[in-house]
Amino acid sequence: MQNQEAFQMMLDHHEALLEGAASRVLILNSSAESGDGFASAMAGVVSYFATEIIPHAIAEEATIYRVGHEIESLSLTIDDLVKEHKQIIGFVNELAVVSDPKEAASISSTLLSVFQNHVAVENGDILSSLVNNADISLGSLLEEMHGALASLNASDSPNNENSSLTESLCDLIIEATKELQKAGSPDKACTIAASAWSTINKQDPKLANRLNTHLHRLVAAINRQQVELGATKRKFDASNDIELDVRPLVPAKRHSLIFETFHNLETGSAFILINDHDPKPLKYQFEAEHSGEFTWDDIELGPKVWKVRISRI
Repeated sequence: MQNQEAFQMMLDHHEALLEGAASRVLILNSSAESGDGFASAMAGVVSYFATEIIPHAIAEEATIYRVGHEIESLSLTIDDLVKEHKQIIGFVNELAVVSDPKEAASISSTLLSVFQNHVAVENGDILSSLVNNADISLGSLLEEMHGALASLNASDSPNNENSSLTESLCDLIIEATKELQKAGSPDKACTIAASAWSTINKQDPKLANRLNTHLHRLVAAINRQQVELGATKRKFDASNDIELDVRPLVPAKRHSLIFETFHNLETGSAFILINDHDPKPLKYQFEAEHSGEFTWDDIELGPKVWKVRISRI
């Protein structure tokens, strides 16, 4: 791959990351103003930075920054960029536990501004210098960076240094949601945990399972506090609904079957989920994966059997 081609691919990817961050921050700022969907919007920003931008930054440090730092004219700039990576992580950490919408909007706007300026320096100073250096192959660095990201996302390498960094991000989300719960925002904590689960579920099932377990604990705490999760009172005709009894299945197989059943539903149809424990964590996960696409109606609420009607809209 020629340097110019690799250079353009890097610029395009940076642009995509900027657009992804800007769109999520815009949604968060709008929700902070209106008061609608704030928890979900904040979870979207935190999850995007934690699972897309921060891993990208880690891979950059191991590849582009490593080579750039060997060039005397770029070394100080690289040092500053590494510091900004830490600053970005700090803002994400701070945003994950804030409960005031206006404060969250302010932090997210600052975070976006720092990231935008950061990318501008990367593009204008670092990559522009490397692309014109005959001794450096940006194509090779790009391949190496993709390899670093693949290692970072690998779930079957517990001793891999990059994998441990992904686990650290997971730990950050878990600790942040614990603090949110303690601060009196259990619903927001569950929303963030479910959003993180949805983001990482396909690329790292092992860590997704940790987040799923944590989400169940968060919901259990809500139940102990007797906080309602917004049970609906709709009238419906369940005569044509299929029943999905997951009680005989091991927990590991229940999730995939439930979501597969939902995906196979026609618009306007529904199924009755029968479970042996409270499925509230599943509701948060449906909100993360299918917001606005389903309805959730509690039919029977334990203590031995739980029944919920889930429909596609």
